[in-house]
Amino acid sequence: MRHEKSLHLNLESWVCAPFGGSVLLPSTDRVHCAYCNQLDPTLKHLEEHKHGLCQQQTRSFRRKDHLVQHLRVFHRLETIPLIDDWRRVVSEIPSRCGFCDGRMSTWDERADHLTFHFRKGCTMANWTGDHEFPPEIAAQVTHSVPPYVLDFESRSFVPFSATNGAVNDHLSQMLSRASFLDAAGEHQTTPESLDPELQPVQEDNLQTYTEVLTRHLSHYAQQMMRDGVIPTDEMFQLEARQLLFDSEDQWNQTMADNLEWLAKFREQTAKGPLQTPEQPPMDR
Repeated sequence: MRHEKSLHLNLESWVCAPFGGSVLLPSTDRVHCAYCNQLDPTLKHLEEHKHGLCQQQTRSFRRKDHLVQHLRVFHRLETIPLIDDWRRVVSEIPSRCGFCDGRMSTWDERADHLTFHFRKGCTMANWTGDHEFPPEIAAQVTHSVPPYVLDFESRSFVPFSATNGAVNDHLSQMLSRASFLDAAGEHQTTPESLDPELQPVQEDNLQTYTEVLTRHLSHYAQQMMRDGVIPTDEMFQLEARQLLFDSEDQWNQTMADNLEWLAKFREQTAKGPLQTPEQPPMDR
């Protein structure tokens, strides 16, 4: 579970002045400024720290050093106050077990439950389905693949890894072959380099090959639909091999060869213009 928290899902957040600009310190039994510790701060004093303006903006940060930077840059503090109690940890996280379909309500309960299965000899080859985190938690998961394809991925030609540099090289090759469509339906090829120092930061920056594959296949489906063709599973699998390996050889397996992932991809994409092969085509 430590691996998940360190690489994939940060459960911590750091909130700027969560108790307000004026706080009562038990050590002195007096009211102090949360930013500079001055006694009995006035509203004017707090506004010198831009406290009111801060309250109107995003005050939560995923890392402590980001909060410290906020205090130095936004609040212009030279001396950082004690902020250990500004830390917040999310623990109430509903989730599902892919080994037994059990339901957990907290992160600690999940850790104990999954540890029990692993000690009994279960591996990710026995896992089915997703974690079923709440949407707001699932949106924070980074550098990951769906849990039900982890075993499949571990046996692929280039197994997914959040830390292996070779995976980034492979992702660079994928991006050089990926062709997306913009809002006007024009083809766009993504930059080859993944170096964040060489690219502007974008909200939709693709960081994992799962994202690249999903985006590429989604746009591939849109293009096929424009041509009056409803893509079959085999067409998706062939396109995925071309993207990942620049080859049509069926020996090269991709995530699209995992039928559970492909079914979920179709389900998600069907919310847009794509239909499953069993459905009649839309009138053109």
